[in-house]
Amino acid sequence: MSSSSAHDSSAASTRRRRSRIKLLLIGVLSVLVVGEILTRVLPLEAFDPDQLMMDFSETRYEAHPYLAYAPRKSWSLDDGQHSTSHNALGFRGPEIRREKRPGALRIVCVGGSSTYGHGPSSNEHTWPMQLDAMLDEAYPDVLIEVVNAGASGYSTYESLINLAIRIIDLEPDMVAVYHSINDVRLWRWPGIQPDNSHWRAVWPVFVQSPVTQALENSRLFLTLRAAFTDYTSKAELGSWVTRNYGVVEPLWDAPQMEGLTFFRRNLEHMIALCRQNDVEIVLGQQAWFREDLERPVDIKGMAFAAEVIDAVGKEVGVAVVDVDAALPQERELFTNDVHVTDEGARRIARAWADFIEVDGFVERRLKRFRKDR
Repeated sequence: MSSSSAHDSSAASTRRRRSRIKLLLIGVLSVLVVGEILTRVLPLEAFDPDQLMMDFSETRYEAHPYLAYAPRKSWSLDDGQHSTSHNALGFRGPEIRREKRPGALRIVCVGGSSTYGHGPSSNEHTWPMQLDAMLDEAYPDVLIEVVNAGASGYSTYESLINLAIRIIDLEPDMVAVYHSINDVRLWRWPGIQPDNSHWRAVWPVFVQSPVTQALENSRLFLTLRAAFTDYTSKAELGSWVTRNYGVVEPLWDAPQMEGLTFFRRNLEHMIALCRQNDVEIVLGQQAWFREDLERPVDIKGMAFAAEVIDAVGKEVGVAVVDVDAALPQERELFTNDVHVTDEGARRIARAWADFIEVDGFVERRLKRFRKDR
C-alpha cells in the first residue's frame, strides 16, 4: 500500500472516530437535557427541590459550639397545625430581655422536646407558657415570667451546659427540671461514656466546592444525588447530632447502669450550680404514656430514672413534682410516649402551678427582695 493510501485510510479512521465521539456526546447531552426537562416539568414529589436539597440555614435548630445545637434565634414556622417561634435569645416563646426587670420573678423550664413542646399547637399551649398564664392569674399583682428553655433531644447533659452558659445569665428565681426519657435512651447506646460522647455527635460543617454549588442548579443532578447517595437521608436532626443514627447496632436490651450514675451526677451538678447562684430548683417526674412505650428496656429505664430523681431530691433537699401522677393514662392527653396535646400540656402546667402555689415560692422570693432592699 502506498503512503498516500495509508494516509487516506488513517484520516478516514480518524474522521469516523471523531464522528462516533460527536454522536456519543450529542446523545449524552440529549439525555441530560431531556432528563433536566422531565425533572422540572413532571409534578412528582421525587423531583421536588425541597425534598432534594438539605438546607439547614432556616431550620428549627442551629449549630452551637458547646451544646451541639440550640433553637435557632428569631425563628418561626406555622404549618397550619402548629405555630412555633423562637425569640432573639433562642428560646421558644415571646421576646424577653436577658436582664430581669426589677421586682420580677423568673422561672426557667429545662428539658427535651416534651418541655420545648412537640405536640401542643402553639407557643401559648406548651406547658411552660400555660404555667405562665396560670401564675399570672394566681398572682395578678406580681410580674412573673416563665421561660421555655427546652430543646428537642436534650438530655441532662445539654441542660447542665445550657444552665451554666445560657440560663443563669437570665437571673432566674427558679429552674424547673423536666427530664428522663432522653437520658434513658442514651443508656442503651453501645459503649456508654461519662461525657455522653458515645451518643452525641458534633454538628458537621459542610464546605461545598464551587463545582457542587453550580451543579445544584440542575434538578437532574439533585435527583441523581438523592437516588444514588445517602445525601437526603442526612436531612434529619438526629443524623447530624447522634452517633451512628439509623445504623442497626446491637443496642443494649437493658440500661447500662453507669448511665444512672451520670444522670444522678448531672442532676446534682445542676442543683449545685443553682444554689451557688441563689436560684431555687425543682425536679419533675416526667409523664409518659405506658401504651406507647413498648420496649421493656425503656420502661425499666423510666422506672430507674424516677428512682434516681426521688433519691436525689431527698438526699439534697430539693422538691420533686410528680408530674407523671398528674396525667391519667388517657389517649387524648398524649400524642405519643412523652409528648402531649394542648390539654396534656395544661395538666403538666397545672401540676407545676399547684406546687408553686402550695410551696410558697412567690411569697418567699418577694420577701427576700424586700429584705435585700
